[in-house]
Amino acid sequence: GSNLDGVSSGPVSQQAVTIDGASTSIDLSNGNLIYASQSANTTVSFANSENGNVYFVRVKDATDTARTITWPDRINWEGGSAPTLITANDTGEAQIFLLVTRDEGVTWDGKEIYNNAGGKELWTWGSNRYGQLGILKSYFAPDSYYSASSPVQIGGLWKQVCAGEEGSFATKNDGTMWSWGNAQDSGLGVLGLNDFMDRSSPTQIGTDTDWNVVGSNDTRAMATKTDGTLWSWGSNPAGGGGQNNRTQYSSPTQVGTDTTWSSFSCGRSQTFAIKTNGTLWGMGANTYGTLGQNNRTSYSSPNQIGTETTWSKVSAGHNIVVATKTNGTLWTWGEDHQGQLGLNSDGDDQSSPTQIGTETTWDKIGSANYQSYGIKTDGTLWAWGVNAYGQFGQNNRTQYSSPVQIPGTTWAAMVPTYQAMLASKTDGTLWSWGRNYYGKLGLNQGNPDYAISSPAQIPGTNWNTTQGKQIADGVRGHHICWLQD
Repeated sequence: GSNLDGVSSGPVSQQAVTIDGASTSIDLSNGNLIYASQSANTTVSFANSENGNVYFVRVKDATDTARTITWPDRINWEGGSAPTLITANDTGEAQIFLLVTRDEGVTWDGKEIYNNAGGKELWTWGSNRYGQLGILKSYFAPDSYYSASSPVQIGGLWKQVCAGEEGSFATKNDGTMWSWGNAQDSGLGVLGLNDFMDRSSPTQIGTDTDWNVVGSNDTRAMATKTDGTLWSWGSNPAGGGGQNNRTQYSSPTQVGTDTTWSSFSCGRSQTFAIKTNGTLWGMGANTYGTLGQNNRTSYSSPNQIGTETTWSKVSAGHNIVVATKTNGTLWTWGEDHQGQLGLNSDGDDQSSPTQIGTETTWDKIGSANYQSYGIKTDGTLWAWGVNAYGQFGQNNRTQYSSPVQIPGTTWAAMVPTYQAMLASKTDGTLWSWGRNYYGKLGLNQGNPDYAISSPAQIPGTNWNTTQGKQIADGVRGHHICWLQD
């Protein structure tokens, strides 16, 4: 062994490399285990090569923009060509390449040895009255439904998931879109399957393979495709589907012809969406000025809110909206029911965006039924609005009309839901609090009247901390969908 060199003569050593420019030179004397975080197209080169193995771990930034790597032409890849790079909008996706040289870097043999882009495991719990958990409902249970008070795994690997009121929706990394649960009653064709049949297992919506993100409220669903188009289906009584009408649709129908939609959020009777140029648009009911037009006029097609081009995220709840700008400020408007606007008031409706406080560190936002939440860049979690079941984690049931901090500093992702809250931490743990209706707290507690006013941990430590862009805004549902890494 004393005559061997390279990786075989000593322990593997790691170095972190940031790929953020057109060229990236990697000095292998600093370590032969490369952890590369990529946020730009680049050409890679190696220096100070020794005989042996190099492990190249590549993680892409969480954007919809694909990133390319031009490798040294002296790498002989298994199969004759460089492996396909992961393009998913998710920092949880990674791939590992093994590079081996026997002539100190003159030539290399390379192959991909790991790729987790197939997706994530999906778990559901709570009410299953219409099969929205993805498992068969039981007609022998009380009220003809079956509830799961702890997580149940659904087969397959998934990219992104959301829970509506009585239906579930998900996309896979192959670009297909799926739904299950209630298609009739209040669903009104919301499953997008061009019929009104309930489904108790995931069913593919159409045959398209370019779906990006899907979201739902009580009776309407929307989705974006990778080409930047926006689609809607389900009930449309107030024009929230953006189709310039009040027509109900039972399969995805494109909203206009624009190809620059970036993100969206389905509220109770409205939809809001942001374009790639940072403009914000709203459509649907405007009883409380929720569309941000400084009036009470409803619109059945997208209508721009103001002229700003710096909107970053938007979340619609029950007749309210919260949104962030690229400068980290937080804004709200709509119905000021029991302080849900977070403006330290009650009953003072706002018909145009109004800033909450002066902080510039707001990162993630979410809304549900008369309650809103936000996570700051320091990992703190905040809540405001109605706290009837302790869903603000304050160990009380006090109403708050301005943001109040929930204990903890490592919060990563959240899903507000009707009278309850779930959130994951950076260590992969998942927590819930509020009302346990149909067991949706996931704590193996079947009592529907059970409620807790401070966070309690759901078993497991590998819960996803980005949720694959889960959208669960403005819903009154009683079931949860969450991904595991």
